Amino acid sequence: MSKILVRSIMGLCSLFMITSCDSTPAYADKLRKCLDSESVNLLNQMVTLLESQLFDTYQDNGSDAYKIFLTAVSSRTEPANMMLNRGFLELSELYRDSPLFSTMKVRASSLEDDDFLIEIPPVEGEEPQVYDPLVMNPDAPYVKCLMAESDLVIGILETFHGLDISPTLTAAILLSHLEDSDYENPLVKMVIATHLYYEIGIIMLDIPSTETR
Repeated sequence: MSKILVRSIMGLCSLFMITSCDSTPAYADKLRKCLDSESVNLLNQMVTLLESQLFDTYQDNGSDAYKIFLTAVSSRTEPANMMLNRGFLELSELYRDSPLFSTMKVRASSLEDDDFLIEIPPVEGEEPQVYDPLVMNPDAPYVKCLMAESDLVIGILETFHGLDISPTLTAAILLSHLEDSDYENPLVKMVIATHLYYEIGIIMLDIPSTETR
């Protein structure tokens, strides 16, 4: 089978989110014991599209491709085709509006530790304001489920805990934590998808002038 045909099949499976497609890997199936089928299927679709985009961009979706992508994001040189892909932005919107995402992210003020709140210097004549960012919810079923499955993931997610961080810093943290063999772990791929790739997509959804391809 030619590389072009393989690439087309991968793209169709992810772009149209055909959950029954035989070539769609079951990245999130380990989480079925604590997540509903809709959330698991969504996670599978998200990672499948990420892998498809890595293959289209780097002709590979192994550890080297992941490292090149993380390095690009950390240096703000993300490949445009991965950021402006219509299927990626549509799936980012689906993820943002999903029950899965709504339980994963909470306002910092809802956490017991208020160190994550940031006081904004007041404008003259106005009351001081506090920036209350969306941060990772350590009690979300998705987070607890992931941490129960992998010590490596525990280390990564504990680094993210309570932080409102940019994609560039997220990518740098992932690069510092991961060895080559770690990129073959389906749970690590899920962390890269949910905490980096689709976070970028959600940010881009707020940019009215974003043009898709």
